[in-house]
Amino acid sequence: MTVNKNSGSYVTVLDTESQYLSIALERAQAFLALDLRHRSTADWYRQLREDRDSRTFFNANVIRRTPMFGVKVAEQVAKAYLACADLCDEEIAPTGRQVRALRSKAFALEAELEMAGPWVIADAESPAFREPLRRLARSPSRLTPRTAGRLPLGKRRAFVLSLAASLYALSGEFPTKFLMVATILVWEETSDRTIRNILTPEARELIVTRAAADRAARIASENEAQRLINRVSVNTVPAGAIAADARSDAVKVADALRLLKTLTDCTAAVVMVDALAGLADEFGIERSPRG
Repeated sequence: MTVNKNSGSYVTVLDTESQYLSIALERAQAFLALDLRHRSTADWYRQLREDRDSRTFFNANVIRRTPMFGVKVAEQVAKAYLACADLCDEEIAPTGRQVRALRSKAFALEAELEMAGPWVIADAESPAFREPLRRLARSPSRLTPRTAGRLPLGKRRAFVLSLAASLYALSGEFPTKFLMVATILVWEETSDRTIRNILTPEARELIVTRAAADRAARIASENEAQRLINRVSVNTVPAGAIAADARSDAVKVADALRLLKTLTDCTAAVVMVDALAGLADEFGIERSPRG
């Protein structure tokens, strides 16, 4: 829809968007405030899950047909709306040239550190410094790069990109039809083509790169935590004896959650972790910070 910004129609469009967004935010907050058991019967969930354009996404496999997966998706939609509400209209994404320049500098610094002698301070070799530097070199911008002269980052575009990233982490896909269903709650004129125009190949590549980096960092962190646990654990059970599991229920649940997070199937991991966490909460089992 083309709007003349010199006329009152542009203000009207902004007012309408603000009104619809305000309503969506109230509904999103109300949905997230519900107990986990009641979310699958909420209007927010049903509107997203039962739309005919959502069927392909939710019916793709057995796990996606479960209410637990549908609730998880509805939560991501609600959170994406809350996130885009805080966006200032003046916030401008960087140009591709700016991103490439920063990536080059990060790569160059990492290369210089690799070639440097033993005189460099130990902190320069620490994972706490090197891993963020590598992430900066791979994906330095939290916003999708824009072309020169492009308009400021709008709330709809921010919403779509945020939700697309969440859904990719959850399912490994970019379900454009479902993204359209979620977006028209506020922006009624959104079409499947609108979503594709926002999710350019460059935008998708950036989301995929970030997801891979986040997953690698999470796995590395979990592996390090497990190695630390193994180092401090002492087996005092005599040979041939049956070991009694002295762990508390909280620690057992935490260990189970950590194991589920390592599943190769990201969708199964997310759904099963949420299911177990929800059951633990219902039974009043407080999860150990170790998990």
